[in-house]
Amino acid sequence: MKKHIANILTGSRLVIAAFIVAIYYMSENWFWWCLGLFVFGCLTDVVDGSFARAFGTVSNFGKLFDPVADKVMMVSIIFVFAADGRIAWWVLCVVAGKELTMMLVALLLKNKVGTTVSANWVGKSATVLFSIAVVLAAFKVPYNEYVVIAAVVWTLVAMVQYGVKYLLNVKKDKPADGAAE
Repeated sequence: MKKHIANILTGSRLVIAAFIVAIYYMSENWFWWCLGLFVFGCLTDVVDGSFARAFGTVSNFGKLFDPVADKVMMVSIIFVFAADGRIAWWVLCVVAGKELTMMLVALLLKNKVGTTVSANWVGKSATVLFSIAVVLAAFKVPYNEYVVIAAVVWTLVAMVQYGVKYLLNVKKDKPADGAAE
């Protein structure tokens, strides 16, 4: 059972994302429920990786599944707060476009080259910064939009950094010119 706990925690973020959107549309008291679920989801993100490393259950599936769950949950809370006017719609468009691009490229590379580029400190720090930005925007803290903009910029920096890492992996795994395949 230990080998599945990290992936179960990761999967819970997909369920949380669905609940965040559903609760927004179904409950007058959506704010605290959605924010609470988001914070809980952020905690599962910390716990699942720590658990997988502590018990030696890190897997390529988990390396792909974890960031997807993170992105889906992040986009769901940004959507809800954009719909409520707490976060600008352009933020949702940029983040959703960036995340979709990264997921498609990651899947393409996994299928084409067989490589998995796992998360690193740049991507993780972008997720943490965005989580903080979302909470500040939730409470309409003065100047929170600057933290949101910084989070958008940092998440784009992370995308470029991952792109370079992906390209280096593709180049490394590609046969040299004239080599037999």
